[in-house]
Amino acid sequence: MATSEIGIERLIVECILGCLPQERVERRSIEVDVALTYRQAPVGDTIYNAVNYLDIAECVTATLINGSFHLLETAAQAIASALFTKFSSVDKLVVMVRKRGMVPGGECAYVRLTAERGDTA
Repeated sequence: MATSEIGIERLIVECILGCLPQERVERRSIEVDVALTYRQAPVGDTIYNAVNYLDIAECVTATLINGSFHLLETAAQAIASALFTKFSSVDKLVVMVRKRGMVPGGECAYVRLTAERGDTA
């Protein structure tokens, strides 16, 4: 069966993410990239046979807003788990979570997680 990849780059979500005391109470802007590889629907040119990028954005946003994470890795894992749960046709995904202004002299800190279905809890 053919596969397709769909993705979103630089989705900005305000959430609680970090270990410092002020990061535990103040929401901050986090950037997220996702790329999902899925089994392509066999028939029809309709959104009902596809993985919808608006649904992806909603899933990522809800996961981050409803959670509270200390680590970028934990946030990326939660996103991956939520996406695998929501989209049964997705076999593989890549999640990148960026936090700006954390490294002196650097643009951002980030984590990139690559997972296949069954890798996440």
